[in-house]
Amino acid sequence: MIATAQGVPDMLQTPPPSVDETEAACIARDFYGLSGDLLRLSSERDVNYCLSTGSGSRYLLKIANEKEPVEYTDLQVSVLRHLEKVAPDLPVPRNLPTLSGEFHAPRASGGRIRLLSFLEGSLLTAPPSDAAMRRSVADAGARLTRALSSLDADYGGPKLLWDLKNAACLAELTEAIESPRLRDRVERGISDFKDRVLPRLDGMRWQLVHGDLNPQNLLTSADGQRVVGILDFGDLVRTPLVCDVAVTASYQIDFTDPLRTAAEFVSAWHAEFPLQDAEIAILPDLIATRLITIITVASWRAARYPANAEYILRNVTNATKGLDTLCDLAPDELANALRKDLQ
Repeated sequence: MIATAQGVPDMLQTPPPSVDETEAACIARDFYGLSGDLLRLSSERDVNYCLSTGSGSRYLLKIANEKEPVEYTDLQVSVLRHLEKVAPDLPVPRNLPTLSGEFHAPRASGGRIRLLSFLEGSLLTAPPSDAAMRRSVADAGARLTRALSSLDADYGGPKLLWDLKNAACLAELTEAIESPRLRDRVERGISDFKDRVLPRLDGMRWQLVHGDLNPQNLLTSADGQRVVGILDFGDLVRTPLVCDVAVTASYQIDFTDPLRTAAEFVSAWHAEFPLQDAEIAILPDLIATRLITIITVASWRAARYPANAEYILRNVTNATKGLDTLCDLAPDELANALRKDLQ
């Protein structure tokens, strides 16, 4: 097993809570007065159940990782309440209270309990097959960023490895990458981030962002043409807002045609939430940083939790292909393509 790492937050070093269906049913009954069929859903560090009641209603029952700070749970609740107020048309979950009126409650053996509305739709494929879906993802992400820009939160979230500004911390985890060639490429990318990218981040616009608009956190309509759901606000963080553009773009680019598809995505985001010149210039580096983060964190966590490896490693193949493609481009080739499309 890969050893614990000093720079890694406790939430990523602690397995999800052990909550079987029997306990989940008790939680639903005792805290929310609900009963029905339970289906466990995949999750990286929490435990999630879909609760289907006899009346046909569905809910998401969430039991947070025991190492999640209560301030972070509060932040997730506050963000969803803020979005309900300022952007009610955004398709995000709603907080649902306990029988005593609270939006989260402590679990006796660790972790905190929440209930959310259940959003219907199909998980997005990666990469999307057409420009319309790609633009819809960009539009949804930009609208969410705009809505979050008006939230003045005192707490900006814990240190998260998925937050691109922390990518220098990945260096201590690269031993988990099995391929020597890929490990070397990742390590060179981390060094490049520290030397060229990190010093430029202070000059960017900062705000609270979603942090993880990957395909497993986006739901699409039945015809696959538009986003109808934005899930999982468990990676919220205050960071340069362009990092969220990069995170989302890293899954939406078709790396068999990176210049065209990246330009389609970024131009759609820019139309809803305009990006500054400095943000356009740094975006290709941050997309590469996200791909490096996916490969490194997933490899490290899969080694620690082999029983959940299939879920943890689900995005690594595409991330590796994407990193190879970006490394083969000429310097500034992608940035120039983005600028040209925005003119």
